Amino acid sequence: AGESVVVALAGADADLDALRAGSVLCDPGYPIPTAVCFYAHVLTLDVAVPITVGYQAVMYAQSVQEPVVVSRLFCTLDKSSAEVLRKRPRAIPKHTAAVVQIRCNRPVCLEPFSECKALARFTLREAGRSVAAGTVVKIIS
Repeated sequence: AGESVVVALAGADADLDALRAGSVLCDPGYPIPTAVCFYAHVLTLDVAVPITVGYQAVMYAQSVQEPVVVSRLFCTLDKSSAEVLRKRPRAIPKHTAAVVQIRCNRPVCLEPFSECKALARFTLREAGRSVAAGTVVKIIS
């Protein structure tokens, strides 16, 4: 599961009522980037309907739940070698690795997998079922 900590903030200028589960505490000199749009490497699970452009799901990243939309499909990949199998696919069927663009409704604290593995992992869920697991490749905005 996760880790729990108790933190006391003294002299903070922030609105303490805005702090809740899912908030990220960091050094003000080195803020964690937030993302609204990012490229991701995903692996689809046992989905009933293939993932297409416009697919809506809920992203679970750390303790945050955020509605997202798959806005672009770049390519499908070989699961073992990560070699590009097909560029610009129309859909991503079950048990397929792919690179996609995801757009969130609000900014979410994420980092590319190359910089911080823990802040790069997420799961996409729909109707109570996990449909894909992925990692952030690049933050766009």
